[in-house]
Amino acid sequence: MPQKIESRRRARWGFDYLNYGAYADQVAHYMSRFPHCKVYLTEDLKDKQSLINDITEFLSVDRLEIRDEVTANPSGIPKSRFLVDQMRKNRAMKWMVNQLPETTKHKLLNKRDKMMSKLLVKEPMRTDTREMLKTYYQDDLLKLESIIGRSLEHWR
Repeated sequence: MPQKIESRRRARWGFDYLNYGAYADQVAHYMSRFPHCKVYLTEDLKDKQSLINDITEFLSVDRLEIRDEVTANPSGIPKSRFLVDQMRKNRAMKWMVNQLPETTKHKLLNKRDKMMSKLLVKEPMRTDTREMLKTYYQDDLLKLESIIGRSLEHWR
């Protein structure tokens, strides 16, 4: 696989999924310019209210209350390609939704995303792929743990 990635990079395909997932150097670079920042991880979003509380406390601003749980842009393999395409790509539907007031539009899109998450099947990662990724990112994870001062054991 590394040869395939290298050939794509040389051909300027514009993506390198493996190296894009190596965060340590990117985070270190950012923190060298903004030393008083705080790093949050995707899994911190699981408890959104705690995350918002921590951010507002860090910034010394008034707390905010989250009113609504939103599942935006769910992913997976469609159980019904037709239904998913209609919800995502139907031009008439998009036009009608865009005519609605902003708050109504957001409520409708949230309902759509909740429905879509029920229409998508998440396939588990293959074991050999998981092991290859663990090996590939092992050193970067150790470096990132040191930079952000958090354990990333659950990423291993």
